[in-house]
Amino acid sequence: MPQKFQILRCFSCETFNVDIVKKTNLKWQCKMCGENQSIKNVYGTSDTAKECREIAQQLNQRRGEKMDEMQPFDENQYQEDIPKGSESKITKVGSVSRWAKYMVNAE
Repeated sequence: MPQKFQILRCFSCETFNVDIVKKTNLKWQCKMCGENQSIKNVYGTSDTAKECREIAQQLNQRRGEKMDEMQPFDENQYQEDIPKGSESKITKVGSVSRWAKYMVNAE
């Protein structure tokens, strides 16, 4: 059975992290600040860690750009950057990818 990975966001430092889905998937630890916390929102899941890392890096980069502009972080801002027709192994729900609202256009 292949491992599943998920993207989570730390409540303390607000960075996006990739974590392995566990059997008792109730708590996780942020890799940046070390805070133990419960899972409130999963931003996406995938069978490959590489896909999750790439998305987490893009989300963290976008968050950093917003912090540089001195604007508060808003999760809904990422929905504008949905790539059309991206090919990946991401699970699709209906006709829209679960990742679609979190992906940043690389153009």
